[in-house]
Amino acid sequence: TWDVNGGSSLRENDEAAMDIAMRGPRTFDWIYDTLSETERATIQEMLRQRLVQINEAHRRMPFDSRPYESHSGRRIGFMVEGSIVFAHELPEAKAWLDYYSRLLWSVYPVWGGDDGAWHEGIGYWHAYLSMMTMVVSELDRLGIPWKNKPFLQNTGWFGLYCGYVGRKASAFGDGQEGAANVGQLMYHLASIYDNPYFRWQAERSNAGPGAGPLGFSLYKPELQAKPPSDLPQAKAFPKAGWVAMHSNMADPANNVLLLLHASPYGSVSHNHANQNAFVLEAFGEPLAISSGYYQRYGCPHHAGWTWQTKAHNSLLVDGEGQVPRSFAS
Repeated sequence: TWDVNGGSSLRENDEAAMDIAMRGPRTFDWIYDTLSETERATIQEMLRQRLVQINEAHRRMPFDSRPYESHSGRRIGFMVEGSIVFAHELPEAKAWLDYYSRLLWSVYPVWGGDDGAWHEGIGYWHAYLSMMTMVVSELDRLGIPWKNKPFLQNTGWFGLYCGYVGRKASAFGDGQEGAANVGQLMYHLASIYDNPYFRWQAERSNAGPGAGPLGFSLYKPELQAKPPSDLPQAKAFPKAGWVAMHSNMADPANNVLLLLHASPYGSVSHNHANQNAFVLEAFGEPLAISSGYYQRYGCPHHAGWTWQTKAHNSLLVDGEGQVPRSFAS
């Protein structure tokens, strides 16, 4: 009964609006049989209006030709899931699903390419892929092989090499001060792609399938983990400009990681003016770090320090760094 055009609308508070759009349709689907006809009609109309807000926002951009806005990319998964849930109830749902399926194949993700990396960093890769894994799994169950898109096939390697098990920091990008806790996502990717190396990372991170729909649908105990001892110990991800070099990936307590960054996207969105920067981590400890916190996007510390080249292991020229929030940086 919240006002869909009020404080929780997409225009006023898109975080609240996105959470409702993500969790609302699946919850409605789960509890459908327990609702009265009046309750169903009330909830359905509320969710219809919220999905309309997202669709109209994408069309205004339009996202298919101007996709470089972080939250807009996150919303695509909500629209796919909502379209499937309401396929038989809402006349708009078929047109929504057609449009967003085209975006999945042609545009998504704007922050990465075929090698599976993510310009916005480990934190945002983890958050956004965790939200999209439901769509990958559900479309696969329905016989739509979106999981075969090269980005999705390869993105687990980005998690293995760059979001490596046990990292206490997760440079580069917003949220870099937090640990790279990507184990549950790696469990899900391992199940989708039958990848034993991804399962090894999940197990070494003490992560399982988790609760909820993905925990049930992607639970695969028969998949055996395999340590990455026979893999190349270094990997480049040129589409988003990451290189990870390890000394001993199979032994996290004794591994040394040198991580390099030079993004063709510049310093836009949730990454920083950190071209040609590096971090060094060894024996489970961060040594040469990217500094600064992500308290709130654009707050004084975030804009005045975290965004800036001086917060990272990169070069200043006459005391000046690169231009923050610029594709040309």
